[in-house]
Amino acid sequence: MDDSSNDLSKMIKSKTTISLKANQHYKPLFFRASDKDEKQALLHLIGSEPSLVIYDTLEQQLQELVKCRFPAFVPTPENMQKAVSDILNGTPAEDYGVWVYYPWSKKLVHLTDEDEFIEIRTSRNKQKITTPELQTLLKKKIGIIGLSVGQSVALTVAMERICGELRIADFDTLELTNVNRIRTGLHNLGLPKIVIAAREIAEIDPFLKVVCYTSGITEDNIDSFLTENGKLDLLIEECDSLDIKVLSRQRAKAHQVPVIMDTNDRGMVDIERYDLTPDYPIFHGLLKNIDYNGLKNLDTKQKIPFLLQLISVNTASKRSRVSLIELGSSIGNFPQLASSVVLGGAVATDVARRILLNQLHISGRFHIDLDAMIADEQPVDHLYRPKTFEPLRLDDMLSIAAAVPADAGDAVQPSFETLKKIVTDAGLAPSSGNDQPWRFLYKDGRVLLFHDISRSYSFGDYRNMAAYTSLGSAIENFVLSAQQSGLGVSTTLFPLKDNQQLIASLTFADANHKDVESNEFTGLADYLDKRCTNRKVTQRQAISLPDLDKLSKMVPWFSGANLQWVTDVHQLTQVGKIISAVDRMRLMHPHGHYDFFHREMRWSDKEAMEKRNGMDVHTLELPPEALIALNIMKDPEVIKTVREIDGAQALRSASLPHAATSSAIGLLSMPSYTPADFVIGGRIAQRLWLQSTEMNIAFQPLIAPLYLFPRIIFGNGEDLPPYMIDELQILRQQFLQIFPGSNERGEVFLFRIFKAADVEKRSLRLKLEDILHVV
Repeated sequence: MDDSSNDLSKMIKSKTTISLKANQHYKPLFFRASDKDEKQALLHLIGSEPSLVIYDTLEQQLQELVKCRFPAFVPTPENMQKAVSDILNGTPAEDYGVWVYYPWSKKLVHLTDEDEFIEIRTSRNKQKITTPELQTLLKKKIGIIGLSVGQSVALTVAMERICGELRIADFDTLELTNVNRIRTGLHNLGLPKIVIAAREIAEIDPFLKVVCYTSGITEDNIDSFLTENGKLDLLIEECDSLDIKVLSRQRAKAHQVPVIMDTNDRGMVDIERYDLTPDYPIFHGLLKNIDYNGLKNLDTKQKIPFLLQLISVNTASKRSRVSLIELGSSIGNFPQLASSVVLGGAVATDVARRILLNQLHISGRFHIDLDAMIADEQPVDHLYRPKTFEPLRLDDMLSIAAAVPADAGDAVQPSFETLKKIVTDAGLAPSSGNDQPWRFLYKDGRVLLFHDISRSYSFGDYRNMAAYTSLGSAIENFVLSAQQSGLGVSTTLFPLKDNQQLIASLTFADANHKDVESNEFTGLADYLDKRCTNRKVTQRQAISLPDLDKLSKMVPWFSGANLQWVTDVHQLTQVGKIISAVDRMRLMHPHGHYDFFHREMRWSDKEAMEKRNGMDVHTLELPPEALIALNIMKDPEVIKTVREIDGAQALRSASLPHAATSSAIGLLSMPSYTPADFVIGGRIAQRLWLQSTEMNIAFQPLIAPLYLFPRIIFGNGEDLPPYMIDELQILRQQFLQIFPGSNERGEVFLFRIFKAADVEKRSLRLKLEDILHVV
């Protein structure tokens, strides 16, 4: 670097430091030349300030004053000159009115004095604001907390002149990212927002009294802000801090000061009339049992659920909901647009004026939603609607059953109570999305198990393999429960080779019959109603080799099944990244999004009880802020926009905590990608799960990769956009490095095991009459 560059750097640094330290003025200086001492001070200023710029338009202002007072006056050069002379009444023009000096810009402006200035400046408000109304407003005091959105409000209040005193509070300084919505010049970067706002107001109306709280609002000064030198007539709260939002309302309520807030999204305005209804709940009761003291000690993450509850996420605009998902990922702060902020300034000022004039008395939340008011007549419906199937009917099952060869004639007929228990236990089996795709038809000692595709058809169930896994688990439960009841079961898979709706023929027999299944694992029947999915994230605990061996022995060698374990923390993390990436793809895909949010999830206790299938959202074990984000993402309009911006990148790490804290992750595979192998694999997977339950080891399926990998392995990327195919190809190679094997195998089940407390909530099951048919 040469010497000139060094000199330039030093000079810039010196001048910048001086500028930031000295340039904090926000109050103009007044000089009335009719006063001898003030005239001398004015002369001294003019003579001593070489950078001074003088603006003297007094004659034009007086001509406007004439027109304001005499609207019917038809001016000519002669009669206008006389009218102006009458106002001056012999006073030299340079001594008339007031000279206003703005130290920060070195500008000296000649104005009429206060009364005439206000008369001229507000003349075009008439008769939207009458003269008596103006006189009422000039006595009012308004406070504004927060000067991002609040700056627009403050400037609009000042321009409309709906108060005589304006108190403003903000502690922050201007950054370049603020200039997308704060009206100011770039030379003000680094200055306090409150200084910028106060200067702008002074340059609009130097007579408007502006009181600045440069440290913002705190516990120590909130009462002063509300009451010192006269109680506020209205508080306009526009700050970012949830703590201060609540504190300011608590104290405003105590002092019976009404509060309004504009949220610059869908034109949302809150009005809280503590002056008229002193017991009105803060924020309309949206934050139940939460006050300032309950909030101030929470960290930012802990406050998020309350903030989202406050802004009523479900009523927010689509783009705002997208932004909530993207916070901390593609954006660092919640976005605000100048158009919305300026609209908010207008709306807040309009509401404030009507409250101050006793023309508006209500409390509540209101929207001035331009997107809804000015919109195309037919909004686009982006909800994906997949192919549908008719539910499997009893007549259909009977027709299929008629083609099944008769049994040997030595079937045992259990009591009806025993049959109900066995089928109920079978119905406790796990299934993809808890879709429970089974139907059982009982006749003469034999149960036929059918696949009801209307329950299981989904994006993740490629070629029905997820359903076959679930049906295999149901068979395992059926056999274990029958054995526990003292019965034997003879199982035949796909007894009609040309009809894969009929999954199995399950014939009851004597426990000692030569053709019944081995009762080696009958003891696992004790855990059928205890087995559940555990999605908790806990501190990682290593698993012992004996425990892994005990679980591995659940996989029969003769079945051709293979169980691979991963216990290395680095590899566990890698698996978590793969799972997260594939999960994100599933949610971004229209069909996958529909399945998860509209087919699988149950968003309320009432919905869960009524449908008794799918997953109660609370079983996901998510923190409140994640549940809210999930609720936002279920809107197809939101997810469409997220897809367009390649958003929701945070989902790429969603499963990392689960995987990285696992004791082990296992992959169960079968020799081939066939229905029979997946049914058998489902039985083995259920056996593993029940054994884990007996060992008090928590268990969670992590099967998203097994849903989508088959589409690129066996389906040439069927129904996938090219970018997803490309990403899946990469993820597939990473997966095979962790779980080596052939692409031709049937990857049935991917799961994690770990130590954790029991779950608090489980998904419900269909009623027995919905799955069992007896003829």
